[in-house]
Amino acid sequence: MKPALVFIVACSGPLREGLSILLQTVNNIGVVRTFDHSTAMWDATLNPPQLILWDWDCPPSHQQSWMAQLQTQWPTTYTIALVDDEEQSRLATTTGVNLVLTKGTPAAKLVATINNLLRNLDASGRGLERAPF
Repeated sequence: MKPALVFIVACSGPLREGLSILLQTVNNIGVVRTFDHSTAMWDATLNPPQLILWDWDCPPSHQQSWMAQLQTQWPTTYTIALVDDEEQSRLATTTGVNLVLTKGTPAAKLVATINNLLRNLDASGRGLERAPF
């Protein structure tokens, strides 16, 4: 089976690197790390990801337009927004992200969630089912 491609979009270097190290524990995935949405969109034109872990703070003013562009160009890409608080969670939900998690989510829960999502790849490997749980 072809490895699933996961993008980490995080402005914070420590968050980006920490997520990358954590994802090394998940079997059969490739990880692309980027610090902004523009770079992620460029990388996705070359190889669309199955999953994006998105730091809601990166950058703080373009979430709505970036999510709309992502859903138009890669509708099967599953998105997880990583937020700081309830207000960010509410805002992220309005953009159409598939799942919202707080940045304080325990590592074991985040890995289990990602494993569940990746297990739900469709048979052709094109993307994730829209309702993985």
